[in-house]
Amino acid sequence: MREPRQFHSTEIFDDNLLIVGGRTTTKSQESLSSVVLYDIKKNECKQLTPLPYEVSHMATVRWGDNIVVIGGVDKRDNKLDTVVIYNVKTEQSHLLPLMRCKRWGCTAVVIRNNIVVLGGVSEQGELKSVEAFNF
Repeated sequence: MREPRQFHSTEIFDDNLLIVGGRTTTKSQESLSSVVLYDIKKNECKQLTPLPYEVSHMATVRWGDNIVVIGGVDKRDNKLDTVVIYNVKTEQSHLLPLMRCKRWGCTAVVIRNNIVVLGGVSEQGELKSVEAFNF
């Protein structure tokens, strides 16, 4: 990859890893909006169209040809309640409805037609809540 990266997220698409967001250092202002496709067989990285905003510490899930980016922290250290869906083939992104609460460091899973977001940290501290989005 072109730069060091931490607090990012990855999802696998066939023989490719999609690497989104993260930071180049531990500082929030070093957050990235970049999307990188790493071809496992060719051992090559390709820069794709970036996300609409810089984000780190987010959860992601794969949904068909899409990656869904959930919550996180932006470059101003704001905690996020945003959810964006990014199509890997078209490299286009769209905002989905906001979560009920801002959260970072959370995890997410897909169960049938639902994305379930669990735990994480809010502006008030550790979260013990679960949210779901039904497609």
